[in-house]
Amino acid sequence: MERKSLSFFLMFVVIIGMLVEQSDGISIPREFEKCMKPCLIDCTIPPWLVACPFRCLAKCIVHPFAKSTDRTHQFCTFGCATSKCSKLISKNNYRLDEVEDCVDECSQTCVNNYGPAN
Repeated sequence: MERKSLSFFLMFVVIIGMLVEQSDGISIPREFEKCMKPCLIDCTIPPWLVACPFRCLAKCIVHPFAKSTDRTHQFCTFGCATSKCSKLISKNNYRLDEVEDCVDECSQTCVNNYGPAN
């Protein structure tokens, strides 16, 4: 029950964060590290929260206000990255190269399963 509540809370935080954050129209993967690193650094001030990697992945993958994007691809990539890539990120070691490779794999999986991304 506790795990289910935490999952619900994290998804709620991600959705609220997506609504509050304004998109830069960053595309995967070219600008991923430029988006993730400052976001994760911002998370360290004041305390590091468990939801931080999820919020940063949402900010850097899903762009609800960007034009001509494939939302299915973005949300598929975000879902995959949330489950596979977020666990690579810690407060003391962001492992951005590994995370970016992981997100790239997720993106390619989503392209293969759901058609080409725009």
